[in-house]
Amino acid sequence: MRSDAIPVKTAAGMREVTRHEQPLSCRARAMLIAIFGDLTVRELRQRFNDIIDADQVLDELHQLGLIEFNQRDGLVPEGVTSEQLARTLMAEVATVAPGMNSYLFTLRMRACESREQLCGLLPSYHELLAGAVGETYALKQSARVGLLLASP
Repeated sequence: MRSDAIPVKTAAGMREVTRHEQPLSCRARAMLIAIFGDLTVRELRQRFNDIIDADQVLDELHQLGLIEFNQRDGLVPEGVTSEQLARTLMAEVATVAPGMNSYLFTLRMRACESREQLCGLLPSYHELLAGAVGETYALKQSARVGLLLASP
């Protein structure tokens, strides 16, 4: 696979993150969760090769139909809206916060019925992440979600 290729989750990959239907290894599931269409294969290798064989895991996820490479602009896979992707990203990443904070945020997020309501949660999302893992990570993730929510 090309080092400059950008893996993105397919609709099946998005479902797999929340439903756990495939018998994936912990390493493959971690890689799948880390894929948001913003990192190249080269960057994923740099981040994961100390703990897993990134090429092998990417091939496995691709063969299962959970990821594709260089699809559209790399941000939103076919058949998934940017709002759905933002919602999934917020739910996945919010789990890094401990206990009740994460749980309460997830409940508030699930109650959101529109893109505008999700945008209204961005400050709380940022605060949750900043408290759990630091300001730098919170800024990056909040910007990523904001970009998705601003996309059509």
